[in-house]
Amino acid sequence: MHGVFYLGVRPLAQRVPFRTLDRLGGVLAVPMGLLLVLFGGHHRRRYLRQLGEPATGLPLIRYCIREVRARLRETFSYLQPDVPIQVRPGAAAWAELEGASVLVSWSAFGTVRMGIWTTETRCRFVRIPFSGEGGALPSEVPDVTQRWIAEKARVRDEAFSATQLVPGGSVTQYLRALRSGTPLLILQDVIVEPGAVPNQSLLGLSVPLPTGAARLARAADAPVYVLTGGIQDGVPWVDVEGPIPSDERAVLDRMEAFIRAEPWAWAHWDLALRRAAPATEAAEVVSEASTAPAPQRVPAVAAHA
Repeated sequence: MHGVFYLGVRPLAQRVPFRTLDRLGGVLAVPMGLLLVLFGGHHRRRYLRQLGEPATGLPLIRYCIREVRARLRETFSYLQPDVPIQVRPGAAAWAELEGASVLVSWSAFGTVRMGIWTTETRCRFVRIPFSGEGGALPSEVPDVTQRWIAEKARVRDEAFSATQLVPGGSVTQYLRALRSGTPLLILQDVIVEPGAVPNQSLLGLSVPLPTGAARLARAADAPVYVLTGGIQDGVPWVDVEGPIPSDERAVLDRMEAFIRAEPWAWAHWDLALRRAAPATEAAEVVSEASTAPAPQRVPAVAAHA
C-alpha cells in the first residue's frame, strides 16, 4: 500500500487543490470507516468507554469514519505541506507579541501544517525527531514500499530540523531560549515509557506523561498559551488562546479538553490505553487531580495583545 501511494497517488495528488483532496477524503472515509469497525472496532470500543461515550452501533460507526477522515487529512497534509493556512486572529496577535512564551498543544491527526506555521514565527519546537528524519531521501530507499514513510520523514525534517530543540539532558537549553525571548512549542499529551516520568491523570487514566511546560514557564517567568489548529472545509487553520495559568493541572485539563472534543483525532489514544497504570493506582492519581484548583476560563490571546 505504501509503495502504491508513493508511486501512484503522490504525483497525482500534488496537482489537485487541497480542498478537493479534503472532499475526496470525506467520501473515502465512509467505506474505510466501516472496514475499521469490522477490523479495529474492539480497541476503539474500549477507548470510547474510557471516555464515557457510547461504544457500539451508530456511535462507533461515526467515530470510526471520523478517525479515518482525520488520518486521511494527516496524509494529505504530507502531500501538500506548504498549502496556504488561515491564520486566525489569536494566532496573528500572538505572533506579534514580544518576549518569550510557552506554547502547548496536542498530537492530533491533520495538524502538520499547524506545526509548520510555528516555524515561520520566532518559535522553536521541542520535539524528538521521528525515525528516518535526516536519513535517505525517498528516491534513495531501495524498498519501494518504504518510500512513502521516507517521504513523510523528509517533510518533517525539512520543516522542523532547523528550529527544533531535542529533549534530553539539562533543561538549560530551554531556559536559555526562553530568557533570550524565544517562544517554545511543547506538546503535552505525549505518552512515554512507564517509569520514565511520574504518572498523571488524563481521561481517568494514570499515564506516564511529561508536564514540563508549566515548570519551564514559571522558571522563565513566561506566559503559557495554547496552540490550536486543524482543517475546516478543506482549509488548514491555526489559532492561539491564552494565556492560561502556568500550572501543570491547567495544562493537562486543556489537553483533555482537546481530546474529548475530537477523540478521533488524538494520535496517542492507543498508547494511553496500553501504558496506563493498574486501576488502583489510577484511582489514586485521579483523586489527587480532583483536589486541584479548577482551571480558569481561557480567553483569546487577541484580548491581551
